[in-house]
Amino acid sequence: MKLQRSLDIASDGDERKTAPVGRIISIRTLFSFVLALAAIVLVITNFDFDLKGILQNIKHTNPFLYLTALVFYYFSIFLRSLRWRILAINATTKALSSIQIPALFRTSQFMLIGWFVNSIAGFRLGDIYKAYSFSQYTGSGFSWTLGTILAERIIDLAILFLLLTTGLFLASSASMNQGWNYLVVSGALVGVSLGLLIAMRQFGIKLANLMPRNFKSAYQNFHQGTLGSFKQLPFILGLSMAIWIIDISRLIFVVHALDLSLTIPLAIVITICHAILSSAPTPGGIGAVEIGLTTLLIFVGLNQSDAGAVVIIERSITYFSVIVIGGVAFLFWQISPVHRSVQKNRI
Repeated sequence: MKLQRSLDIASDGDERKTAPVGRIISIRTLFSFVLALAAIVLVITNFDFDLKGILQNIKHTNPFLYLTALVFYYFSIFLRSLRWRILAINATTKALSSIQIPALFRTSQFMLIGWFVNSIAGFRLGDIYKAYSFSQYTGSGFSWTLGTILAERIIDLAILFLLLTTGLFLASSASMNQGWNYLVVSGALVGVSLGLLIAMRQFGIKLANLMPRNFKSAYQNFHQGTLGSFKQLPFILGLSMAIWIIDISRLIFVVHALDLSLTIPLAIVITICHAILSSAPTPGGIGAVEIGLTTLLIFVGLNQSDAGAVVIIERSITYFSVIVIGGVAFLFWQISPVHRSVQKNRI
């Protein structure tokens, strides 16, 4: 299916510049699937997993706890949508007063569609498509919407770093040596993000004045979308913390659904590492997530069969359910009269 749409990055006037999104399903995407699956097969072979033992564990999954984990997962997506909507409202100004921020239901739909596209396409294309859909619906510039998404990512990175540091400190286990590698990565990303924000605040507009008019206008929108989002910061940080606590709780429910146990500090570390691994350029982080989570779970004391069962159940929620539920949301958006009306008005 082609997503050969035009991305609106224009600004204070009606002038716009376009760029193709490309294909969701492409040869490059299929190749990344094959490569990721090959890595999974390689790991299964090297670890010498007891597949019968894994399936036996899965058969005894507690359905109530599994459904609770599923509900927690989608509740966290709902809260992420609420946060994104608040960031977008924060980023509006008098110059952008014509932007009509969509209702929470529509924002949640765009969020879910973005996660769906990330699950079937590599290189985080879902974030681009989410920004595209939002900007087309609201009439805002694409660069402005990307700015709100960048702000969302920076906030998440800060919370991830704080939680990962806390989890590793409380775990104080030799088996968590590998977790410190993720802390270094997340710390470096937080440092780069903060440096970027400082540079944008101090020099962004000055540099934009040296750009051609179209680029200047696009950057100004991006600048406002990013820095303007950081209002109501205590509330936003509190909401972000709640989102990640819900995600950590989801993992705990998954583990208990298999009649296993995991301490809260270890659950924090593994959840955060899962999030970092999901950012791999493969569709939905396939390959990186499975390999990384299995390795971590074995390091913290689970046997191979238990670790494999946890990863499969976890991914049935965070990956396969998104393809199904997100795919339905994507389909309904594509055939909805609202979507057709938006496309017609933007031509």
